Amino acid sequence: MTRCAVVRLYTRSAYFWNATKRRSCRCQLNLHPNSLRGRLVRISDLLGRDLADATTRLDLFLALESCALLPDTISYDLHAGGS
Repeated sequence: MTRCAVVRLYTRSAYFWNATKRRSCRCQLNLHPNSLRGRLVRISDLLGRDLADATTRLDLFLALESCALLPDTISYDLHAGGS
């Protein structure tokens, strides 16, 4: 997995674990508001889905949780915010 993919995964996880509250998310990630906004726009563009849509958020959250349960995937603790 590339560094960019890991950063996007970490950002999505933090976003969901902070209940999509951008301020909490950017504090956890230690990001400037514009940096977080840019990452979320990039994620949305890559997926072709709107992160403001509740169904999209649910789909992505379940996908992230599923990845955490699968063997041979990136070693990544979603509940600990990627640490």
